Amino acid sequence: MIIDIGLVGFLIFVLLSWALVLAFYIGMNLFRNKVLAWDEDWREEWEKQSGQQIEQYKSELDASLNKWRAVSWMVILTILVMVGAGLVVYYLGHEQGRLGEGQTMHLLWLVILFTLAVPMPALICINMAVNVLRRMVIKLEAFVYTDLRVEYDEKVKQMTELNEQRRVEYERWKTSKRAEIARKRAVTRSRTEARKDQLETDHKQKEEAQRKKRDAIEADLEREEILKKVEG
Repeated sequence: MIIDIGLVGFLIFVLLSWALVLAFYIGMNLFRNKVLAWDEDWREEWEKQSGQQIEQYKSELDASLNKWRAVSWMVILTILVMVGAGLVVYYLGHEQGRLGEGQTMHLLWLVILFTLAVPMPALICINMAVNVLRRMVIKLEAFVYTDLRVEYDEKVKQMTELNEQRRVEYERWKTSKRAEIARKRAVTRSRTEARKDQLETDHKQKEEAQRKKRDAIEADLEREEILKKVEG
């Protein structure tokens, strides 16, 4: 017989492994549904119980996700090694003739069943876990994005208020400067007008003095002429 008792044991192990894969798939689906239902209430409850921030949890999940992706590639490498081993057994048995036909088939079945029993179920389970972890990270990124958005809106609001306050202060400063310039101009205009009035007053006084002087001179001349006529 090609499949002996040992291979039957491996076949049973394969069935058990895939039964575990099915159970793991059901469990992952249920957990994924819980992840999809995460909301702000869940976040507040989780932060209260764990005492951590959601950003820390996201960082931890990112690290776990990278590790499990690396494990996934290692399992894929293991599957490739098993495929290579099967090809080597087939080559040694059918091409080189170093192995008997029964031994060749026995080893091929052994390699196939081992691959189906260990690396393949492990790869599927790891990929399901990676998928759920990725969904968890995406969900947490949504929370982080919401926090960043709120923080950004708060900063924009603060900057808007600060700019408005600066604008109001600038308008006040500009108004005060305009008032100060207007006051200085008024003082300068008042001084100019006062100086002009003073000059006009001085000019009038000077003209009045000159007029009185001329009148006095004319009066003296008239008296001299009268005296000359009287004496003559």
